[in-house]
Amino acid sequence: MIAIRYTIKLLEPLLATALQSDPNSAVSYPYIPGSLVRGALIGRYLANSNGKYFAVQTESRRRFLNGQTRYLNAYLLDKNGKRTLPTPLSWYKEKNAKPEDEYTIFDKSDPDFDVENLNDINQPKAHEAQFFSIDESDVYLFDPNRQVNIHTRRENRQKGHAVEDDDGRSAVFRYDALAAGQFFGGIILCDDPADAKALAKHLTRGTEFVIGGSRSGGYGRVRIVDTKQINNWYETETETDDIPAGQTFTVTLLSDMIVRDENGQFSDTLSEKILAQALQVDETMLKRQKTYRQTAMVGGFNRKWGLPLPQNLAIRAGSVFTFCTTADIPAAAIEALQWRGLGERRAEGFGRLVVNWFDYEDDLRSAETGKDGSTLLKPKLDAKSRKLAQQMTERLFRRNADRALVKEANQITIGNPPKRSQLGGLRTAIRQALQAESISIQPVISYLNEMKLTANKQFESARIGSNTLKDWLMEQLKHPDQVWQQLGTPNTNPLYIAEVTLSQTLAAEYTLRLVDMVLARASKKERNNG
Repeated sequence: MIAIRYTIKLLEPLLATALQSDPNSAVSYPYIPGSLVRGALIGRYLANSNGKYFAVQTESRRRFLNGQTRYLNAYLLDKNGKRTLPTPLSWYKEKNAKPEDEYTIFDKSDPDFDVENLNDINQPKAHEAQFFSIDESDVYLFDPNRQVNIHTRRENRQKGHAVEDDDGRSAVFRYDALAAGQFFGGIILCDDPADAKALAKHLTRGTEFVIGGSRSGGYGRVRIVDTKQINNWYETETETDDIPAGQTFTVTLLSDMIVRDENGQFSDTLSEKILAQALQVDETMLKRQKTYRQTAMVGGFNRKWGLPLPQNLAIRAGSVFTFCTTADIPAAAIEALQWRGLGERRAEGFGRLVVNWFDYEDDLRSAETGKDGSTLLKPKLDAKSRKLAQQMTERLFRRNADRALVKEANQITIGNPPKRSQLGGLRTAIRQALQAESISIQPVISYLNEMKLTANKQFESARIGSNTLKDWLMEQLKHPDQVWQQLGTPNTNPLYIAEVTLSQTLAAEYTLRLVDMVLARASKKERNNG
């Protein structure tokens, strides 16, 4: 058993399209799927051999098709060149905690974690970061840089401009791709050392491939910058030990997993039966307990056929399952499972997992990532392009922030709210501020300060959590920048274009809109009760 570890640098944006896209857009996975690397190597293999009987030849099936060789997803590298891994879905933090705060990470899958412990956490919230690396008990969180481009459909490329459709409009679509300049680390696991030697010849330093979608449109060119063959490779640094009877253990997915239930249908969970068969123990010996999982639809594309692959349900990477065993599980069985993976399409990187990943004796704490190891290529823009990029950035930002705004407002409840007339007066002041030529929060603050005694008492009697409604309003209005932390939407530029920043008036606008939505819910509740 041998592993080929390689590093890919994105020379152009990469579009590994996920199924979350709508018809007028394509959104890339946050990593390079193993199927893309496998497809690139199949192309090299066919170019150097007779591919007429590729699908039935023993050698080609072993190297590419039957799962004896597994092409793991290439994940983002951290600043030390270490391959990051998907963040467990069982990890929680305090809502407004930032990495620089060195906050404690609460793992709900810890056997000693009690639900009552949540009372000690200020508004527990799952982590947004998709990947992480760990150094002892310090956790560094990462998200890949992305690049969004807007394109127009051209029926006749010789014309050199967009062509209108039957409705007189140009077909506009959006690509949300992995930005060029980043480094990703991939792994190929080979059961046969001879296969590792043969595949490594196509992954030498300086080798370039074109992978992913829209290859002719300036996407998908990558370069291998480092490669190494490793014996006895492990995907994590966890030591594998026997699991004695009566002990609870965890199974964490390191990639998406596709499994079927006893009826042959795609399953949305990892059942006792599936895991027991993989560990070669009796199904009755395992009892599933806590589960932290998400699901997704996965598909793919077969360039040989020129057709998409069937879409099916998968369990998301980062999902965590806990089980209790009444039988001893030997370390050898666990190591074999972690090496080969579990479920379908394992040759493409699906079904990776780790058992008992973390030692819960030491508390995990966040740490600042600093400047990561990837280099982002940022184009220089002229004044006209910068203005257009600014408009695109704000539109994308608003779409995400609007969704978060509704979600946040629905979670805030006013206890003993003021009368509808008082709420309506304040909402009128807010609407006037939003409709002004230059949005300002000061008129709303002045309105609150100048309220009559009766109205003031009602706002001080109303409660949001442990604060009076008036105190909560003043806190929001005097510190509008904190709205981004509340929404979980960082005030950053999602297009990653140099010298383009979001307008400062957005903070004031979204603060006023958040307050207005909270007051509107309270007013509607009062009307329904009346």
